[in-house]
Amino acid sequence: RGTENFSTGRLSVSGVILCFCGVVERFEMSTKKTVFPFQQDQLILRPPKLPLARSLILMLGLTVGGSWLAWQGKLVGWVVAVGCGLGSALAITQLFPNSTYVRLSHQGLVMCSLFRTRSLRWADVEWCSATQRGVRVRYLVEGRVRTVDISSDPYRMEPREMAKLANTWRIRAARA
Repeated sequence: RGTENFSTGRLSVSGVILCFCGVVERFEMSTKKTVFPFQQDQLILRPPKLPLARSLILMLGLTVGGSWLAWQGKLVGWVVAVGCGLGSALAITQLFPNSTYVRLSHQGLVMCSLFRTRSLRWADVEWCSATQRGVRVRYLVEGRVRTVDISSDPYRMEPREMAKLANTWRIRAARA
């Protein structure tokens, strides 16, 4: 909506918001492109920023509405203002570059959510399987079997596609 006007030099309100949020830098075309994992040293999957920007706008609007109700002395206003204010902070944090991603490389799998990273070496990973909502990775730590689930929804991928991609990288690393 705001992006159609970028080529003509006119910016709509949503275009200005997208520019402000830093979304224009990379409009996440990776959601529909074909990925060829054998042509790269690493593959980084990132969630698209547009839904996050929309959530931020919604949360900010609800925060203003809740603040107005709280100003009128209604308890529900405080609940809405505080809850949506925290949601706004979360949405802003996720709009920062490198706050959320999944990186597949020769060494292993790196998952990052809200700037907290978790790394798994391919040597420790037994398998990756598709679940209803994402990918389950089974791995060994100090002889104990552990699992971690990665939601495929933020990355706009089907769980089977994401599991197949992870297994392709795991097998490729085992052969190297």
